[in-house]
Parts: sequence; C-alpha cells; structure tokens
Amino acid sequence: MNSLFSSLVLCLICSFTVCDTNGVKESEGKQSASNAVFTDKPIQLVAPSNDHKSLIVIKDNLKLLSQIRGPVAVVSVVGKFHSGKSFLMNQLMRKSNGFGIGPLVSPMTMGIWMWGKPAVMTLASGLKTSVVFLDTEGFAANNVSENYDAKIFAVATLLSSHLLYNSVKIIDQSEIDYLEVLARRTQLFALRSQMSRSKWTDNFDENLLSFPPLIWVVQDFYQDTLDGETPQEWLHRLMLTHTREAEDYQISILDIFKSVDCHTLFLPATTKKLLNNLSLASENDLTPDYRQDRDELIKKLQQQITPKEKSNKPINGAELAFLLEVLVNAANEGSLADIPTRWHSFVDRLKQTATEDCLKFYEEELKTFLSEKHKGQPIKSSILTDWHKQTEQRAIELLRHLLQGLDEALQQALRSLRHQIELIFENSRELNDKKVKLKIIEIHNNIEIQSEDLLRRVNLPIPSLELKKESDLILQRMKKSFSEEIKHFTESSAEIPFVNDIEKSIKRIISNIELLNNQKIDQFLEDSAKEATKKFYSIGKSGETNVRKPALLKKVLDEAFESAILIYKQMTSKFDKENSYASRLSFFKETLSKKQKEIENENEQLAIKHMKAESTKLLDSFRERTSSQFIALPVNDTYLETRLRLEVSKVIKDYEEILGEFVVYISYVNILEDLKQKLQSVCALRREENIQAFTKEVKQPLEMAKRLILLSADKYTTVFSFKQFIRSVCLLNLDEGKPKFWPLSLKSQIIENFMEKDEELQESLKSKEGLFSAILGFFQWLLWLFKLA
Repeated sequence: MNSLFSSLVLCLICSFTVCDTNGVKESEGKQSASNAVFTDKPIQLVAPSNDHKSLIVIKDNLKLLSQIRGPVAVVSVVGKFHSGKSFLMNQLMRKSNGFGIGPLVSPMTMGIWMWGKPAVMTLASGLKTSVVFLDTEGFAANNVSENYDAKIFAVATLLSSHLLYNSVKIIDQSEIDYLEVLARRTQLFALRSQMSRSKWTDNFDENLLSFPPLIWVVQDFYQDTLDGETPQEWLHRLMLTHTREAEDYQISILDIFKSVDCHTLFLPATTKKLLNNLSLASENDLTPDYRQDRDELIKKLQQQITPKEKSNKPINGAELAFLLEVLVNAANEGSLADIPTRWHSFVDRLKQTATEDCLKFYEEELKTFLSEKHKGQPIKSSILTDWHKQTEQRAIELLRHLLQGLDEALQQALRSLRHQIELIFENSRELNDKKVKLKIIEIHNNIEIQSEDLLRRVNLPIPSLELKKESDLILQRMKKSFSEEIKHFTESSAEIPFVNDIEKSIKRIISNIELLNNQKIDQFLEDSAKEATKKFYSIGKSGETNVRKPALLKKVLDEAFESAILIYKQMTSKFDKENSYASRLSFFKETLSKKQKEIENENEQLAIKHMKAESTKLLDSFRERTSSQFIALPVNDTYLETRLRLEVSKVIKDYEEILGEFVVYISYVNILEDLKQKLQSVCALRREENIQAFTKEVKQPLEMAKRLILLSADKYTTVFSFKQFIRSVCLLNLDEGKPKFWPLSLKSQIIENFMEKDEELQESLKSKEGLFSAILGFFQWLLWLFKLA
C-alpha cells in the first residue's frame, strides 16, 4: 500500500513541474478597443485579478470581437507555461512576429489573448468563416492556484470550435493525469452552467457548452513510435493502457471530447540562440522537418475546423463575445469544482493509510480477544467495555506516532479513527448481546411451547372464571421456571425485561386460549339456540300446510315461544354468568320473534290465497245468477237494478261470513274492495246487455229511421243540427209498437247507443266536422238552449 501511495505522490509532483516559455506582458493586453477596427496584433480579452484567483473580462476589447460578422470559428491553445504555445499559434497564423514570446523563465502571457485580426478562411464545406486564434496563460506557474488553471482551461475549451493541447518532447503519465483532471472539472462546470443558464438569458443554448475536437500537439518531438504507430494511435494507446492505483479507473478524455487526435512537431531550430528566443527565428531559420510538420497541422486544421454553433447554426462575433462573458462569470461564481493540490493529496493519502493501519490493529486485537480467548462465547458487557477502552487508547497512541507533526491531519484522523472504532465496538457489543439474547430466546421459545401445551390440555369450553384460575397457575409456574434458567447468562438487574417478555408471551397464549374458549362458548350457545328453535318449529308449525285462523295461530306460537326459551335456559345454565350470555339470550328471543313473524307471514300469504279463491268463487256465482239464464232480457231498468243490488248484497254478506276471521289482515279489506269493483263491473255489463237487448227489439224501426236520415243528411251542415235530426227521426219511429210505452230515458239511451255504434251514421257525422261547422253548431246549441229555457 505504501509503495502505491508513493507512486501516486511522485506522479502528482511530476505533473506540476513542467514550465511555460510563452507570454506577453499583462500591461500590453489592456489596450482599448472602444473604437475597434480589426488590428493585426494581439488583443487581451480576459485578464487575471490582482490576487490571480479570478478572471476579468476586458469589455472594451470584447467589442472588437463583437464586430465580427458571419460565422466564427475559434482555435485555442492550452498547456503548461513555457511549453511553446504562443510560438505554435504564431506558426499556425504564418506570423513571425505575432503573440509575444519571452526568453525568461517566468510566464509572460496572462489570461486569454486573441489575434486582433481574424483570419478569413473558406472551410472544406465551402462556408466562408472568420477564424479567431486564442492564446492562453500557461498552467502550473509559480504562485498561481490550480483552480485558476482550471478556469482558464474551462473557458478556452468551451469557447473553442477546435482545441490544441500543447506539450514538449513526450506525452507522459503526469500530462495525461493533469489533462484528465482539467477535462473532468470542465465537464462538471459545463453541466452546472447549463443547469443555471436561465440566470444568464432565457434562450441560452446548452449545446454551446459541448466539448470541441482536441489535437494534442507534441513539440520538439524527435523519437520514433512503436511499430510505426501514427501519433494518434500512440496517444490512444497511452490513454487506453493508462493505469493508476485504482485498477478499475479508466481515462475519460476520449469520451469527453468530440474527437482526440495527436500531431508531433520536430525541433524548430538547432542553435541555442534561436531555441532560447524563437521570436528571433525567421521562416528560413526553421528546420525543414519542423516546417513540414507545421504545414501538415495547418492543413489538418483547415480540413477539420468548423464554426462554433448554437442550435445547429453558426454563431457570429457578438454571440461569441456573449458566451465568453457567460463562461467567465460562471467560473468566477463557483460553478467550477476545485482541483485538489499535490500536498493535500499526499497528506490525505497519508492520513487515510495511517487511520486504516490503526483501525486494522484494533480489529486484529478484537478478533484475538473474542475468538481465541473466549472461544466465540458471549461475555459480560462490562468486560468487553473495559477491553475496548484499553485497546482504543493503544490504537490512538499508534496514530499519534504515525502523524507526528501534522496536527490538523492528526485531529481529523483521530475523529475518524474514534468514530470507526466506536462503530466496530458497537457492532461487537451488539453481536455479544445478540448471542446472549439468542440463548434467552431459545429458552423463551421452549417455555412458550410448554405453556401452550399445558393450556391446550384444558377441556374447552369451560366457564371463563374456571379458565382464569387454571391459566394463572400455569403462568406463575412457567415464569419461575424461566427465571431459573436465564439467571446463568444475565445479571439479576437485567432479568426483569426478559421475565416481563415471557410473561407477555404467556399472557398472549392465554388470551388466545380465552378467545378460543369464548368462541367455543358462543358456538355452544348457538347450537343450543338451534336445538331450541327446532322445538319452536315442531310446536309452532306442527306440519300444517293449510291456512290457520289468526287467533288460533297466535296462541300456538306464544306457547312454542315460551317452551323454546325454557329449553334454551336449561341447556345453557352452565354459562349463564358469562358476559355474553344476556346478549345471546336477547338475540335468541329476537330470533324466535322473527321466526314467529315468518310463520305468521306465511299464514297470511296462505290466507290471501284463500280469500282470493273464495272471492273468485263468489264472483263466478254472481255472474251466473245475473246471467241471461236467470234474468230474461230485456227487462225494466228498475227491476234490473233491484235484482243486481240484491245479488251484490248477498255476495258481500257471504264474503264476510266465510272470511270474517281473517279481518285482522289488511288484505281482507283490499280483496273485498277489489270484489266490489268487479261486481260493479259485472253490473255495468248486465246493464249494457239489457240495452243491447232493447236495441235488438227496435232494430227494424231504427234501420228504417237510418235510411230516412241518410237521405236527408246533406241538408244539415253542423254536427249539432245533424245529431238533433237523428234523435228526432229515431224517436218518431220508436213511438210505434212495443217501444211506444218505454220510458223516454230508455229510448234516448237506445238512440245514443245506436248512433255511436252505427258506422254509416258515424261517417256522416265526421263529414260535418270542421272549424266553421263547430262555430255554427255552437250558435245552434245556444238557440236550442234558449228555446228550452
């Protein structure tokens, strides 16, 4: 573990030791662009704050960027300070005197610079695009925080449509580590900026914060790759085979950037003077190999570069300037996660290792104490606590020795060690307590089984008071037996909760037995009620299927009720002190009352059928006695009415004599009323038959009258006048022969009946209908009425 830790520390230290040789003085960049015209010199867009911890946008110079019209592409270079970034950008722009290059060991480029005059390039797609070149402050400079480096990297990366990462001579593990850290922090920064985009503008497009293609440029490269690998294959192999102490760790750079390429550049010069200050080198001073590598890189950029886009459309200079402000503000406001320092990483790892070793010491001692000394058996809690305090103190002394001189780390480690030891101790104490409890639970379960076995031997059902006495004796005996067994594992002060638990458990069993006993008592009472109910039925129904007189039935049912109650009380006297007995008896009485009512209802239904049958017989007899067999029609109305009245009275009297004992039923009156209505219907039928018989007697004179009426029908224009004519003609024809001596009312009734039933007369009457006929008929009726008056 210590060797792995040492390797990580060495890796981190190496990743921060490369120096930057680029730079232009900060004061040169803060020139005004308020009256901006494109100028062929470097312009500073972002400067560091006085404490070199945050970024400041130079808004006057930003106006120059805003003046760019049409699509804009951004090529930025990042990398460690004095790695040749500014020289690389000058070469890409074909300028021998471009971004400032300093011969001193201290960095000169501060913040982010752009070349004041964008290059206009026709891309491979045919789109004419302004290309902005950005030079950035180098990483890992003295007295500059790593968090500041992360801000520069994040802003430059997310602003670019193509990113160059510059290194010197070789790609080593520390370089990959550092780029990996910066890329991960930038990815988190982009996510946080997207989540808070509404803070900047309503239409902020999260696609603006996507990662561009990456080209890793290795300058001063003169080695050969393995087996003729291309630079891109070499870089990808390094990343794919890259390892750290964590075996499951994988480099994410290949997944974060749209694409990852590699390009190598040979030594630009061979003399010490030129290498010391490449700003003095002309095109002819550069080595042929370098110029060839450089030209290939320029060609590659020309083929691959694309405009910066928003919503799949190229952005212009104003939108690019706005994006720059958004990114700088977001970085300054804390959206960028801090990168841990090398010293903090070393101390954290040392603190972690020391804490782990001391914790392991405690765990080994605990294992020996419990497994070897006590053979895995439970021990008293006080003994375990005393051992814990002594061993914890020894582990703390060991930690103090390992972290001597690192007071802050020691205090943090002490808190962590104490916390983890406390957790282990609590787990051990809980495990020891569980072992004790498991034994007690075993005894507890055995006592429960014995208690339940004894209680279930009681023959149920028995009265509740007897069961309570029996169960109390069993409870006391089992509690005593339980206490005798567990006193070997627990102190007397700790017995009480366990004894209370077994008491509760046995009481739960007793409650179940009591519940079962109550159920059996209820079942016995219910069975007794069924037997008594059978007795009630045997007396109350007596196999009768015919209707019984209500008074007699009531007497029989009352006797059956009293007999059933007596039988029930005799059968259940053993349980008459139970709480549920009174309610059960009351319920039984209520049930008998319902059964009694059911029998009475059944008898009433039989009575209804009987009354209806008798009513039908009386009605049939009435029909027969008033038929033409007994009364020869036609007869005088007075005689007919007298005869019908006498027959109706006889029927009603017979009904009351035959069914009088059922008068207590409501149906008695209803059936009687129905009988009366049917009698009246038969009477009406007989009256109608009498009139028809009279009509038959006068059929010939009425037919003669009809022929006269139909011959004169056209003379009458209204229904009223025509009806009056019909009545007068018919009445004249009925004044001869037998009808001459009939009452006028009878003859009028015969005429009306004849007029309604004769189809020819009805057709003639309908022909007189109409509005005019109705109005004229009304006046004719008034004149007729006046004459009568």
